[in-house]
Amino acid sequence: MPNVKTHDTITVCTAPVSTFAGAVFSVQTQSLVPVLIAPLAHLFAGYMFGPDLDMYHSRPTQRWGWLAFIWWPYSRLIKHRSFWSHGPLVGTTVRLLYLLTVCVVSLGPVTWWAYQFLKVNYNISPIPRLLINTSYFFVVLVALELGAASHYLADWFGSYRKRQARYAPSKKNR
Repeated sequence: MPNVKTHDTITVCTAPVSTFAGAVFSVQTQSLVPVLIAPLAHLFAGYMFGPDLDMYHSRPTQRWGWLAFIWWPYSRLIKHRSFWSHGPLVGTTVRLLYLLTVCVVSLGPVTWWAYQFLKVNYNISPIPRLLINTSYFFVVLVALELGAASHYLADWFGSYRKRQARYAPSKKNR
């Protein structure tokens, strides 16, 4: 398995793939926003939102700083390198649902009050149009998955190489 520095390097080197995906969405939306948000979401996925959040004392968890505690229940519920954390599409979906649940439970009442206050008193919506546009939201989802894929594909490749080395005939037996 690659170490943290290797995973970080792979994340940076694969960010252009997300930029390309953002460019594809830019053609559809006639906007440069997807080209900007795709690599940012990819880097976020690789550095802070990766599959290794299933280990509480991992580098991605530490990068959350004083908010790292929100990942403690997740690390207890999800076994390290399980399908639920390192599975294609499933791992990112589970992490997104977990984070959304934590945000709704902890910030829901405050957010609802702020939304009502701003809507009634100032007649403005605090929800940015960027979040409402489904194309942009889809770009973020694709980039998050590509960032996570760079992690779990590197893990799978490293495990495969270790297995091959273990079962390869040694030079002494020739």
